[in-house]
Amino acid sequence: MAGRRPAAAGKAAPPRRPALRAPLPAAAAGQLEGRTRGITTWLRDVRSEMRKVVWPSREEAVKLTTMVIVISIAVGVVLGGFDALFAFMMTWLLQ
Repeated sequence: MAGRRPAAAGKAAPPRRPALRAPLPAAAAGQLEGRTRGITTWLRDVRSEMRKVVWPSREEAVKLTTMVIVISIAVGVVLGGFDALFAFMMTWLLQ
């Protein structure tokens, strides 16, 4: 083959081990390298941004969570009331 070196005089060439898997073509290796570089940069940026986050105290988190639950229940009750009203009106109109 063209890429092999000639064996030294008097020395036998060592037997070649079969490759476990074929190496990637140069174009595919370049694409893979670029993707992993992008992932590591992204992870580094995420970690950096997470260090800048001002996390709420436990009291603030409990208060805000309670507010979200109460508002969600109130909106659910209002929407459920409108749904029941419209269902009643539709059954009344169709009779």
